[in-house]
Amino acid sequence: MDIKDNSLNTSLQGLVNSLHSVSKIDVRFYDMDFDLAVFQVGGAIPEALSLDNIDLEHMKRSLISERDICCYYINSFRLEYVASGYYHQGALAGFLVVGPFLSLIPDLSFISDIIYKNKFPVSERNALRQFYQSLSVLSNNDINALSYAVSNMTAKEASPPKVAIADVSTPFKTVEALKDKVEENNAIVEARYEHEKRFLDSITMGDLDKVKDLNKKSAIFFSIPDRIPNDPTRSFKNLLFVLNTLCRTAARKGGVNPIYIHNLSEKFAIMIEKAPNLPFLKQLSEIIPIEYCELVQSHSTSGYSPIVRQAIDYINLNLESSLNLTEIADTIPANPSHLSRKFKAETGHTVTEYINLQRIKEAKLLLEQNDMSITDVAFIVGFNDLNYFTRVFKKMTQITPSQYAKTKNATET
Repeated sequence: MDIKDNSLNTSLQGLVNSLHSVSKIDVRFYDMDFDLAVFQVGGAIPEALSLDNIDLEHMKRSLISERDICCYYINSFRLEYVASGYYHQGALAGFLVVGPFLSLIPDLSFISDIIYKNKFPVSERNALRQFYQSLSVLSNNDINALSYAVSNMTAKEASPPKVAIADVSTPFKTVEALKDKVEENNAIVEARYEHEKRFLDSITMGDLDKVKDLNKKSAIFFSIPDRIPNDPTRSFKNLLFVLNTLCRTAARKGGVNPIYIHNLSEKFAIMIEKAPNLPFLKQLSEIIPIEYCELVQSHSTSGYSPIVRQAIDYINLNLESSLNLTEIADTIPANPSHLSRKFKAETGHTVTEYINLQRIKEAKLLLEQNDMSITDVAFIVGFNDLNYFTRVFKKMTQITPSQYAKTKNATET
């Protein structure tokens, strides 16, 4: 089947665009050789999580077994998809894949399970969490409705609808009314920029209480006239893109490593574009500044000297690796003795103590998974000796890893 057939390509592009516009979920069309021919996506999927030929082969087998069926597929990363065969001139030309989406909220336990079962580095937890939180979460009814829509839309070749546009009348405005409107808008713009400055300063300082308080008064930020007439949703999305950029800049000014900022910024960019309605966008407008402020609180190194800041960033981004003072000093680069003294003076911990603190923090999250062994947890977070891991864990928490896991699991039960 020649995917370059103009009639086929036009029909597919219209179908893919329509599905993406309605569902706000990524839509891709693969030909029978698994080449990606047409697509419409809201954001990039991390390479390690992307569909591979094995996934596509599973879908293809299901779809060629019977015409007019819809395939529901979940891969090893718990990413969910709906697929349906697409026929052109009576022959199967390929298949449409809608996804990824989720049917469960990606909480800490969910992300820990992904890390453990797929052997991902624990230093990727933040990036994974941001990606999964950017995905749509669908109920069973939503998934059934999506499957029904996809299978029916692919049952016959799509053709563009005929659209009639009614005339739009514009009310007459006097010069005085227009002048009053200009003055009103100027006042709003000035107040907006003043509010914006206080907002961003609060994020930079990591002042969460202040950010939450300013959130309640943020209607002024979104009160400027629609810049896209007759499309308030698009106007609101554009304003949120601006807010995302401003918050990202404030977080960087607050001393957060660009890698963490990028992950959060990407998540919100995808969520904004996929947002289905104005109420959802309103919720996002409150969540965005809060999460950037929390990022400053948890990852800011602005209070440290450049040498210590670089060491902390390197440790946090390579937690599962075999870390030691000499290696870290070589990477910066810095004299090991000088780094050791500065690190202890500024953080209150030796380099080894700080590494162990971060590893035990990650280990606690993993131990809350019922099916994870103590040995697996130790190796995943960077301990090569189980006995040493147990000693460090008990020293920092006053209980052993197995006792911690039992206590947490019993509490949840």
